[in-house]
Formats: sequence, C-alpha cells, structure tokens
Amino acid sequence: VRGGSLIGLYVFFKQLKTFCKMTHVIQRKLRALNYPHTEKFDIGNRAEVRRAVNWVEGLIIRLYQKVNDRKALTDCKEEQWHAAFSKYLADLSFPGEYNEDTELPVALDWLFGFAVNKEYSEKASQYNSAASQFNEKISSFSETILPIDFSSQAVLGAINLLAKTLGIPEHDDPKTVLQTACHLIQRKYNSHAILRAKATGQSEVLDLSAFPLGFDTGDAAINKAAVILRLLYISDLRELQTKINEFICTVQTFTANPKTDSTLGRVGR
Repeated sequence: VRGGSLIGLYVFFKQLKTFCKMTHVIQRKLRALNYPHTEKFDIGNRAEVRRAVNWVEGLIIRLYQKVNDRKALTDCKEEQWHAAFSKYLADLSFPGEYNEDTELPVALDWLFGFAVNKEYSEKASQYNSAASQFNEKISSFSETILPIDFSSQAVLGAINLLAKTLGIPEHDDPKTVLQTACHLIQRKYNSHAILRAKATGQSEVLDLSAFPLGFDTGDAAINKAAVILRLLYISDLRELQTKINEFICTVQTFTANPKTDSTLGRVGR
C-alpha cells in the first residue's frame, strides 16, 4: 500500500508540474491574443478554461457564426462542457483524440495556437509592417548612439547629470558610472518596484540593521559596507540562479516528457 501511495504521489506531482508548465505556455499565447484575463488563467481552474475558450471562439476564431451554435460551449454545465468542447475541436479538425483527463492541456495549447495563427493570418501585413518599422527604429537608434565618444564634454556632462539625478557618487570612469546607472535603473525603477512605490507611496529602502553581518570589524561604516557587499553578492547569485533555471527550462522544452507537439495533438516526442 505504501508503495502504491508513493507511486500515486509521484504521478500527482508529475501531472501538477505538467499543468504548471502548460499554464505558462498557454498564457503566452493568450497574452499574444490580448486576452484580458491572461494572468488569472489556470488549467486547473475549469471555469477559467471555459471562459478563455469562449472568448477565443467568440472574438478570434468565430467558427460558429450563429449564437445557437455557440450555445453548447457557453451555457452547458460542467459535465456536459467537455462533450461540447470535444465536438468543437473536431469541427476545427483537431489532429488528435480529446480526453478530458489527459489531453486537456494539449488541446488548449493547440486551440490557442490555432487562434494566434488565425489572428496573424488575418492581419499579417499589419504585423509585418509594424515589425519592419520597429527594426528600422532599432537600426536608426543604434547608429545614433554608437559609438559613444566619452571624451566629448557634452557626453560627460550628460553622464554626470544622470548620475546626479540618480544619486550616484562621482567617478573618474564614465563607463563605470553608466554601468552603475543601468544596474540602479534595473533594480530600483523596474515595473514591480514602480507598482510597489505607487502602492506604498514611497520607494523601497533597505534597513541594513535587519541583515546581520556575522562579525564585527570595529568600525560601523565598514560594517555597513560589508553588509552591502554581501547583499550585492547574494543578488548576483540570485540573478545567476534565475538564468540557470531559464536555461534548464529551455532545455527541458526539447528533452523532457511530456513534450507538447501541437501539430500532432499528442503528448510525447
């Protein structure tokens, strides 16, 4: 019994990992479609799944032109919805057999991918034109700012003004000042920090006394500097770990099982 329980837990956590991974993948496609409830979408929440499917059908795919034809997807009860969804997939020529217990993530991934493809196909010239204009702006921007002449008094004046605005101490090397400014902007003025500042009415200020150093140098100023260096080191380690995790997720996309193949509509390579 104990062995069976362990196997059951293993299967449960494996399915949970798959659901979390697929939820993230599907959210990217819903975000591309400008779905208004993307952040709330969760494969494990059947009400959210039904709402997303109905939204995509009603505004993007529009397979059912008549309201009565779409009524089966919008008005039926939970136990009847999967039958209606299975018929809907069949009407869209879903290249697989739908099973509500095992194939729901794959079916949803295929469906929303189908919607993205349809949306792009209908507005291909618009998107291609916007992409072309963006690339031209990037090229023009790169040609404008590169290379930077650090011997220019105008450039040095602008860098010093930026440093003064951000509260960065003076330094002889303007490149070091720019690097410091980039780090400060990324950490202190990212979207999360701005939202937090708006919510609290003030920017985040670290209380160094809340981070024990573990030893005493005998000088309060040196102790604070040591705490700051330790925090920066931990922050760099956190950034490195995040990049490692992103790399592992990218590799698992190609090596892990289950692997979503939206063209076959099945799990497994």
